[in-house]
Amino acid sequence: MAAIIAGMHNRPLYSSLLFLAKVASALLLRLRVHGRVFVPRRGPLIVAPTHSSFLDPIVAGVLVRRRLTFMAKAFLFEPLFFGRLIRRLGAFPLRDDGRDVSSVRLALKLLKENRAVLIFPEGTRIRRDGLGRPHPGVAMIAARSGAPVLPIYIHDSHDALTELKYGRLPRVYAYAAPPLHVDKPGPGVDRAEYYARQSRRVMDEIARMRNWHLTTHGLPPEPPGVYVSDPKPLRPAPGGRWSIN
Repeated sequence: MAAIIAGMHNRPLYSSLLFLAKVASALLLRLRVHGRVFVPRRGPLIVAPTHSSFLDPIVAGVLVRRRLTFMAKAFLFEPLFFGRLIRRLGAFPLRDDGRDVSSVRLALKLLKENRAVLIFPEGTRIRRDGLGRPHPGVAMIAARSGAPVLPIYIHDSHDALTELKYGRLPRVYAYAAPPLHVDKPGPGVDRAEYYARQSRRVMDEIARMRNWHLTTHGLPPEPPGVYVSDPKPLRPAPGGRWSIN
């Protein structure tokens, strides 16, 4: 763990790549950000963006403009060069089996040091347009650390790389909302249910930003609690109404 923490302090590399990311996001993704005023400039912070593309950590970093550390699936560290690179940029591995207590402890340690830690509330990459059902981990870490959670909705990153592959410039949007605070569960409270409910609070705020984007672009809003990762997600029917497929 000490080696992981030591690898998170390559500030010149991070600053240089962040500058390049800002330029590339503006020119290639035509990125538009909203809500940067809500990003705390200092203190512990859990950055909680949606995740539908490998570009999302870059987009979140451009929006937040703070040095981020972030959890990443363990398999991403297997290629030697790429693994070393993302460690130097502040990534630390999270095993797929969900029992990686050491990663949670490291996240809590980093937040205690007033760092900004990126955690995807959906827990994995959602490979199509829409929101995934939130995992309870983000609320659990927020409650145990006392750090606020910054909800971020990223729109249209899921097919941005495909658009670029075929010579078309995508348009990606990123929205931030005011940070949310998660209290520690009281005595006798079912912790699993409490953390699940608090994680849905984060996703509900993200859904509000998504609906704002949809309605301002002439599209019908989605009802609350619609997750494309569910077995039978709600889909818009003709006339803008919603039904289960």
